[in-house]
Amino acid sequence: ISNEVGYGSFGRVYRAIAKNDSRGIYALKIQHKSLILGKAAVQQVKREVAVQRLLSPYIFIARLYASWQTRSKLFTVLQYPIGGMGDMFSLWKEHGILPETSVRIYGAELALALNFLHNNEVIYRDLKLENIVLDSIGHVKIVDFGLAKRLKNGEQTNTICGTLQYMSPDVAAEEHYSHYVDWWSLAVVLHILVTGKYPYPNANATHHCHLRFVDYSTPLNCSEALGDLFDQMLAFPSSTRLRSFEALRNHEFFKSTDFDDVEALKCNPLADVLNNGKTTLEPEVADWDAEENFECFNENYEVSSVYDIEVGLFRHTYSSKAQWWKKGCCRCCCY
Repeated sequence: ISNEVGYGSFGRVYRAIAKNDSRGIYALKIQHKSLILGKAAVQQVKREVAVQRLLSPYIFIARLYASWQTRSKLFTVLQYPIGGMGDMFSLWKEHGILPETSVRIYGAELALALNFLHNNEVIYRDLKLENIVLDSIGHVKIVDFGLAKRLKNGEQTNTICGTLQYMSPDVAAEEHYSHYVDWWSLAVVLHILVTGKYPYPNANATHHCHLRFVDYSTPLNCSEALGDLFDQMLAFPSSTRLRSFEALRNHEFFKSTDFDDVEALKCNPLADVLNNGKTTLEPEVADWDAEENFECFNENYEVSSVYDIEVGLFRHTYSSKAQWWKKGCCRCCCY
C-alpha cells in the first residue's frame, strides 16, 4: 500500500501496487464497518459495490477488480488512472476554461456514461468534477458510486443526496425524482468547464434548503448552440428540461459529433488544449505514479441519514468471495 489519495465518510483510498508487478497500480478503498454501522449506511455500501460490479465493463467507468472483507473492514480494489492528469477539477485548475471542442467531446463521453448507467437501471446522483478522473489521453472514467442506486424505468426516489452545487432543483425541493436529475449535474459540469463558475450562485450553500435557483443567464462566452444547450438542460420546470440521452445527442451543439467514434476513443478531447507539443497528459513529476494531479475541491456534500439496516448486516455482501477467499483473506464473518 502506497500513499493516501482520498477519503470519505467511512474510510480512505490508497494507491496500492501489485507485488508481482511494480507498475501494476490500483486504488484500494478501505472502509471501517464501525463507521458504516454508526451512520446506518449498510445498504448504501452494499449498493455501491453491486452497482460498480454491474457497470465495470464500460469504457467510461472505472473498473472494479475485487472486493473482500475482514471482521472490521471492507476492501475494494478499483482501477487507478496511471499516467493521467488526475481528476477533471485538476485539469480545469491547470488549464482554465476549456475550448468548446473539448467540452463537446467531454459532454459526449459523459453522456454516453450516463446513458449506460440509465440503461442498466442505475441513477448516479453525484456527477461532479472530482468524480471524473482522466487517463493519459484525457478520456473520462467515472468513479465513486456511493450514492448510485438501482432504479427501474418508471420508478422514482426522494432521497436527498449529492454535492450541493451540482444538485438539481428536484432533489433540493425534496420531490420525487428519477434518472433525469443526472442530466442537470452534467449541465453544471459543462458550465464550469466553459465559464469557470456554477450556473447558479450556490457556491457557499451548506444545506439543500439554502440552494437558490434564481439569477441564471445564458453564458456570453460560448456559442449560440452551447448556450441553448445550457438553457434547455437547466430549464424550469423539470418537465420542460432536456433530460435524456437522445435529446442531448440530437441537440445542435452535438450535431457534428459522431458518438460511435467518441465511444471508440477516436476523439481526442484535449487536442486543442495541449498546445505545447505534448500529445498526452503524462505529468512531469519525479515518480511515474505520483499523486500531484489530484486536487481537493472544497464543496459541500449532503446525504440523507435515513438508511435501512438489515438483519445479518454484512453477510454475503460481496459475491466475489469464492475466488478471493482462496488467496488468504479472512472468512470470519462472510458466511
